[in-house]
Amino acid sequence: MRVLLTLNQDTAGSRESGVGRSAISYQLSAISYQWSVISNQLSAFSYQLSVISYQLSVVSNQLKRYAHAT
Repeated sequence: MRVLLTLNQDTAGSRESGVGRSAISYQLSAISYQWSVISNQLSAFSYQLSVISYQLSVVSNQLKRYAHAT
């Protein structure tokens, strides 16, 4: 926040002020998008882990049945 205020004070009343704000807005937008991508990837990873967990559970149950059958 301090950086934003300093930038605005340094360029107040000049053409660069609008450009500076626009650049900051663009950067914040890009950061927000990156966080969204990371969040989606983590969700997909979490889903894959749950699928693996389920598959291990199925294999475990099959091994138990096999052990009881022999």
